[in-house]
Amino acid sequence: MNKLLVPIFCIASLSGCAVTEYNYVPDSQKISEPKIGQVNHITVGQPLVREGNISEIDGIKVLNPVQIDLAYKIIPGVFKKVGSSDKGDFYMPDQIIDSGSVVVEVLGQPWNSLLIKKGSSPNEICIVTDVNVAVCSDKAQIEQVKLNNSDGNSFEQALIFNGINDQVVDISYQKIGSNIENQGFGDTIQYNLKNSDIISYRNVKLKVIDSSENSLTYTVISNFSDN
Repeated sequence: MNKLLVPIFCIASLSGCAVTEYNYVPDSQKISEPKIGQVNHITVGQPLVREGNISEIDGIKVLNPVQIDLAYKIIPGVFKKVGSSDKGDFYMPDQIIDSGSVVVEVLGQPWNSLLIKKGSSPNEICIVTDVNVAVCSDKAQIEQVKLNNSDGNSFEQALIFNGINDQVVDISYQKIGSNIENQGFGDTIQYNLKNSDIISYRNVKLKVIDSSENSLTYTVISNFSDN
C-alpha cells in the first residue's frame, strides 16, 4: 500500500517524519590475497595476487521502477548510503553510469533522499522530502550492494594471469585507485617455466606447482609489501 503523508500529519504524529542525516563514513580495509603458503588455482583473467587499501560505500540497487502515488517515480539503479538515524538508512544517487534517480511528478515536492526504514518490509522504500516527510511504497525490489568510493584513498595493485604459451607465462601488472592518474594495466611480464618454477615481480614471489594453457596452480611466497 502506498501512502502520501502531508506535512500537517507529520507535525501532528511524527510517525511520517524523517530528517535526512549525512553522517555515514565509508568502510576501508586492507587486502592481501591469497595468503602466504596457500595453494591456489586460477584461470585466464584472474589475479595471481592482489594487495591494497580498499574503500567501499554501502549502497542499494533498486531493480524495478517504483511509482509512489502521483508524487514520485524511482528509476532503477544504484544509490549510495549517506547517513543513518533511528528512522533507518538514507541514500542518494551515485555519480556512476548505472545510478538510479528520482522523477518528481505532479503532486511531488523537492526531495532530499531515499530512506530504508528500520524494521520495514524487504520491499518498502521511501522518499524523504525537503519538509522532512516520508513518502513510501512497498513495491520495490531492493538489493544491498557495495560501491567503489571514488572520493576515498583507495589503492589496489595486482598481477593478472593472461595465459601460457609453450611454458611461457604471460602476466600483467595492474593498479587502480582513487588518486591514480594512469589507471589500468602497466607492465606485461613473461616467465619461462622451463628455466624456473618461480615467478618474481617487485616483492611478489610465486612458486608454480602445475600449469596448462589456460590455468595455473601455485603458492604465494611473498606479496607486494612483504620483504
